[in-house]
Amino acid sequence: MTAKTKERGAAALLCLLLAGVTLAVYWPVHRHEFLNYDDGEYVIGNKHLAHGLTRDAVAWAFRSGYACNWHPLTWLSHLEDVELFGMEPGGHHLTSLLFHTANAVLLLLVLRRLTGALWESAFVAALFALHPLHVESVAWVAERKDVLSTFFGLLSLWAYAGWAPRSGTKQPSSAIHRRVCYGLALVFFAFSLMSKPMLVTLPFLMLLLDFWPLQRISFPTLRLSRTPLLRLMFEKAPFLALSAASIVITLQVQEPSRTHLALGARVANAAISYVRYLGKTFWPRNLAIIYPHPMHWPLWQTISSVILLATVSITVLWRARRQPYLAVGWFWFMGMLVPVIGLVQVGLQAMADRYTYLPLVGIFIMIAWAGGEWIAFSRIRAGVGSTVAVAVLAACAGSTWSQLRFWQDSETVFTHALSVTHDNWIAHDNLALLALARYQDTRRSGVESQRLSFGSAPPPGSQASEASAAVPRDYLSEVIFHCQAALQVRPDFPPAHVTLAKALTEQEKLDEATSHLEAAIRLNPLIAEAHQLLAEILHRQGRAKEAVAEYKTALKLLPEWDAVLNNLAWLLATHPNPDIRDGVEAQRLAQQACSLTSQTNLWYLHTLAAAHAEKGDFNQAIATAEVVRRLAAATGETNLIETASHRLELYKKGRPLRDP
Repeated sequence: MTAKTKERGAAALLCLLLAGVTLAVYWPVHRHEFLNYDDGEYVIGNKHLAHGLTRDAVAWAFRSGYACNWHPLTWLSHLEDVELFGMEPGGHHLTSLLFHTANAVLLLLVLRRLTGALWESAFVAALFALHPLHVESVAWVAERKDVLSTFFGLLSLWAYAGWAPRSGTKQPSSAIHRRVCYGLALVFFAFSLMSKPMLVTLPFLMLLLDFWPLQRISFPTLRLSRTPLLRLMFEKAPFLALSAASIVITLQVQEPSRTHLALGARVANAAISYVRYLGKTFWPRNLAIIYPHPMHWPLWQTISSVILLATVSITVLWRARRQPYLAVGWFWFMGMLVPVIGLVQVGLQAMADRYTYLPLVGIFIMIAWAGGEWIAFSRIRAGVGSTVAVAVLAACAGSTWSQLRFWQDSETVFTHALSVTHDNWIAHDNLALLALARYQDTRRSGVESQRLSFGSAPPPGSQASEASAAVPRDYLSEVIFHCQAALQVRPDFPPAHVTLAKALTEQEKLDEATSHLEAAIRLNPLIAEAHQLLAEILHRQGRAKEAVAEYKTALKLLPEWDAVLNNLAWLLATHPNPDIRDGVEAQRLAQQACSLTSQTNLWYLHTLAAAHAEKGDFNQAIATAEVVRRLAAATGETNLIETASHRLELYKKGRPLRDP
């Protein structure tokens, strides 16, 4: 058996071992739930995914900037999950885990192909697979885009290594082979950008690899060893064009979620975040799903961070001739973080663990090759080095296993975030939303069959409102506590005002709720939910004209909000004041609400019948009411049958419905 055959066998065994360990460490993730942070918008509440991999859904994936992102391949992966697993979270989590496992194996193979070094490549891949900073990308379904874009990015680098094999290796005999590799590199790069635009810096990473390990550029004169400089730049041009297109698209679709901070604040946060990422790489403690942006940093922290980064950069450049892997690894890390370092601030975070998913490979390369160089001095040190490497990987695996416990569900992940961060108003806000959802679920289970007359929401004084009094107040207390904690840190955060208003509304503190909704609207007039909830409060207080105005504002912001369409239609169709009623508009709104829900919501059909009656079209009102009664009978909903029968008799007498 030749040495080459033995090495191939060792590589295959290492790949199997790496895959097995990765799956074992991350296996608990298949029992985790969806989170109430992005998973709802991305998967659970995304109506475009509801029916799985259909033609319309595929078309939507490619043309949509939904959730302020254009990543059609990520949407396709979620669609496939829904097709296979429905809305069971375990299957969605396992898909992400399989991609992460594939990425670890791919990274080993890519680095080995680029460098020829098996053991260093294996160590880097194992660190990548097991480092706790990567838990967020794997255990959070909404971050499927991380593992998917990296998968295609690594395939692109694999193909690029076939186009530009390192100096000293046997060159491909066929020019066709190299062209195919180049084409595949370009296609896989496009796929990566269509999964997440994080890898727009890949063309620059390819230039780093041209220096080391491919040795197509020499240092420090940057004299080309065997390829003209213009040719090197020209071959990257198609990749740069794809990057430029991706940047333009991303800036357009992410405009609504961009946070406009002063340039100085963004630069300071970028410098400090680089250092914080390094700290968490070597000491991965106090990891959280969200690190809120402080909006400003102390000057001394900014200056010291800049000095540290400059010192390391100068040092690795000084050592570039003797230890080129240091420069490549360092600038791999620095460069790949540029799109997410905060120079263009999107979202509320100062930094995020998920952003390190591929950039940390650069730091791992520095560690692995420096360690391999140290081990090469003697056989004794080789044994010590191997022991240290195994110990480091075991520590990473244990830390990752422990970190996974905090990702079981929304409560554990955000409670943990509160315990390891300071003034985390975003965690408070999400815990408030979670408590509110639990309150509503408990309330809904007790009153669903008792809703009588107010479209999609029962009016004050109905049996449903009385039933809500039986719900334990603990959930509402949690909502109020967390909202107040969030607003104490960030009083200018509109969503917390809206959530607090919902809880106060449930406690019948309508004036307090109104003040918080008005505050939210002052801070951000484009929050449709604030206008919708304010409309409902105004309606309950008998201020119908103001309620109509707020409902209409909400619909301008979200034209296909079926509940608001229905409630406004109900008000326009049934209000006792003729100055408020508008049968034609009520009919149009009710028909749209029913259409959006495929004629399946019986309460919306009730509203449509009332709108027909207000317009004077009693034949349509009778027909619609009969449909409601028939469907209610088929589903065994007694209260609905009684309500539909009562209204049917009213319409048969030629009388429209009036809501007292």
